[in-house]
Amino acid sequence: MKKITGAFIEDFGQMVSTLNELIDAFNKHQEEHDKENEVPVMKVEDNGGSFFVADDSIEEIPKEQTWIKIGDLEWLENCTNEEMTWEEAKAYCEEQGGRLPECWEMVKAVDENYDEIQKLTEDSPASYFWSATESSGSVAWRVVLTSGSTSVNFKTIATHLRAVRDIK
Repeated sequence: MKKITGAFIEDFGQMVSTLNELIDAFNKHQEEHDKENEVPVMKVEDNGGSFFVADDSIEEIPKEQTWIKIGDLEWLENCTNEEMTWEEAKAYCEEQGGRLPECWEMVKAVDENYDEIQKLTEDSPASYFWSATESSGSVAWRVVLTSGSTSVNFKTIATHLRAVRDIK
């Protein structure tokens, strides 16, 4: 067996030091790579427990629509609380399978079914809601669903809405 000399120990120590430097450099590079390619993670829970998935792999599941009968119409219960222009509101209602109610339909609903309308709008921050009734090319009627009072507004001003559909 050969004796380990001081020169060999010194060379071995230098190799270990170089190897540690390489490992540190690799780890630093890996951390930078991980940060650049980081994918947000979302916790998903179901009846069987919870798990994590990449955020970019999840598509938003549309809310199930709930239509409730109030008077002569069905009203979309989980309608958006977002303010929209009159044209945007009409388009939104059509996308939901409904329409904007006419001004007279909203006033009638407040007069004849006040409690149901108040329950429908209790989570809404709005007082005015668009109607489908136009006053002119640039103006449409809106209704306060807590009182039934009406006024006109420019169609380009964002206002709240409620979608309705005729009873089938």
